[in-house]
Amino acid sequence: MPIIEANGRKLHVGGRLRPRPHAPRLALAHYLRAAPLPPYPLSVDYAFKGSPAIHQIYLNDQLGDCVPAGAAHLIGAWTGNAGSPAIFAPAAIEAAYRNFSGGAYPTQDSGCDEEFALNYWAANGFAPGAETPHKIVAWVAVDATSRWEVKMAVWLFGGLMSGVELPDAWLNPGPEGDGFVFDVAGPAVPSNGHCMTHFSYDQDGIGVATWGMYGRLTWAALAEYMSAKNNGALYAAVSEDALIAATRKAPNGFDAAQLLADARRFGFAR
Repeated sequence: MPIIEANGRKLHVGGRLRPRPHAPRLALAHYLRAAPLPPYPLSVDYAFKGSPAIHQIYLNDQLGDCVPAGAAHLIGAWTGNAGSPAIFAPAAIEAAYRNFSGGAYPTQDSGCDEEFALNYWAANGFAPGAETPHKIVAWVAVDATSRWEVKMAVWLFGGLMSGVELPDAWLNPGPEGDGFVFDVAGPAVPSNGHCMTHFSYDQDGIGVATWGMYGRLTWAALAEYMSAKNNGALYAAVSEDALIAATRKAPNGFDAAQLLADARRFGFAR
């Protein structure tokens, strides 16, 4: 897997594998009723309170572990906005990488299939056996070409995970710190598979956490690289707390009960 350097920082790419067919995807659009959904805010920022966790690189300067690193960033943002961000030790990140890769790591540092990882996370937790395993209750696919759906997903669930094949221009030069901007910049490159997370949006785009930094992804870039035409993907991993919050934010407009029923039926949740 390629490792690049930017301002003395090592950035590991190639850790996201294209998802293999596992089971039908649940799509968020099926559970958002057109009415009476409340309007989402013009801007949302869950990154600030999760910042101590989001700024952890979680070994992604050494390993192709961007998927477990992304999951740890999501947990950090959820817990940070609830009071205190959870931060994981390197051993916990490596254990999650082993689990999310189906046992391939540490023999192979070959990355993760996000949908396999999300299924594992829902069934077993991020840290199985720990006092707080940080399980998710379900996950859904989000349409990256629909700003409405993306904004609803960030607002309702507190963050998103994306799978992307990065264009070379995002890596040469790579981001050097917070505040970077990723825009449409040439073709997606299959060997640059990567997982990122997103905890904010405004009129200009959606926030993006990667390699311990936080920047912005333009709406055009989100639609270009996180959609199926470029083998990208966008997911909402739904924690129990996020599900409760979403139900309160969108009474009668978000069908949480049906989402859980379908997730259990397809084996995404227990």
